[in-house]
Amino acid sequence: MLGEGRTMNLLSAVFLMLLSGSLIAAETIGVDIDRMTPGQIANLDVYVVMRHITKGAEPGKKFDADAFTTILIKKHLAMLLYPVNMAVFDNPDKDPKFKDQIRELQKRMGVMPTGVLLQGQFDALTKTAKIIDEPPVYPPAGLTIIGLPGLVVAKGTWVMEGDAFPVNYNEITCTQSTQVCTEVSVNVVQPNQLANDSDYNLIVWTTDFKVASWDSKEVSAINETQCRRERLTINTSSKQAFHISTDKSLEGCKLLTGETLPLLGKPRLSTLGDGFQEPKKIYEARKKQAQRLLYEPATKALGKF
Repeated sequence: MLGEGRTMNLLSAVFLMLLSGSLIAAETIGVDIDRMTPGQIANLDVYVVMRHITKGAEPGKKFDADAFTTILIKKHLAMLLYPVNMAVFDNPDKDPKFKDQIRELQKRMGVMPTGVLLQGQFDALTKTAKIIDEPPVYPPAGLTIIGLPGLVVAKGTWVMEGDAFPVNYNEITCTQSTQVCTEVSVNVVQPNQLANDSDYNLIVWTTDFKVASWDSKEVSAINETQCRRERLTINTSSKQAFHISTDKSLEGCKLLTGETLPLLGKPRLSTLGDGFQEPKKIYEARKKQAQRLLYEPATKALGKF
């Protein structure tokens, strides 16, 4: 009977053989990547995926997909303080030091250190490299809730289940004479948050809520959309504001585009918070998560300064 350590080594070897076989199969047997799901593509060698994406390069123009992929990987690794050699653009099978650096990255990701970077791991590396160098953007600081005769005003950032991302800022004005609460909302779209747009973008829209109740301490208003019911509550006494979204039906809802809007499953609660402090928490949490992939020897060296 094999000891536990030898058994694990044997299983690891078998796993690596199967993994290598599956990656080779994807390239040589002709698996149709175009028909794969994103989850299946995420488990392919990133070099295989890049060769497939660039196979339609303009005829007559020489394009080295492997070198291009290596450049991207090394660029992102450099952002995470890995000592990559930017003068060599071979793939990991031809560059042992580069392969070892990929193994180190995979260890820090908590995945099998094969030295074969999968597409899903490359996506995580890309996202992390961008977060490390992400300049924060903050809306106006503070949370404001004011109640006057016939008028209620609230200003701040919506925080949904502890998440104030994307960064947002909202101003809500409720008028008793019109029985309407109007919300002006701004979302800050970070670079590369949507597709490959490298610029910051602002998305601005307004929403009208019909007042359902109004007393000296609290205003409650409702907005009915095609698929969901949204309830807004502002309490001027406790200085709190809430937004609750619920599904209008358990049968799902088809949009005008023909797509089906996913069910929330449960009421979605957002709380109005401080425009500076709430995004700050999110940025700090994102950066802390990203720092887990930093090259450890470099972080130890920097810690001495």
